[in-house]
Amino acid sequence: MSAAAEAGRVALVTGAARGIGAATVRALCDRGYRVVAVDCCAGDVPGDLPGVTYALAGEHELDALRDEHPEQVLALVADVRDRDALDRAAAAAVERFGRLDAAVAAAAVISGGRPLWETPPLTCRRCGTWT
Repeated sequence: MSAAAEAGRVALVTGAARGIGAATVRALCDRGYRVVAVDCCAGDVPGDLPGVTYALAGEHELDALRDEHPEQVLALVADVRDRDALDRAAAAAVERFGRLDAAVAAAAVISGGRPLWETPPLTCRRCGTWT
């Protein structure tokens, strides 16, 4: 689909404050989408996610993404584990932009084991042993 055909479409992106989520928001905005950017921003609350040993995104990162595309991005702090919060985010898309065309589930954490980029290619993804 061409960027012109995508102009005016609306997407909801989770995990939007940084990484793949933020890259997705930027790519969608470049193609003319308006985006509801959702992130839990737990980086501002250390220890919010048990088992996660690294700093998560903070609200300042989500705000900076919104500021890059002020007319296209609605930034919302919400946790994907909270169904009501996601329902409110979808409703906010419709209220602010009049529709919701797509959703991108990019929220994720690494908990336990090795990060994928440190895992040898011959490691079984299911059990973590060599194949």
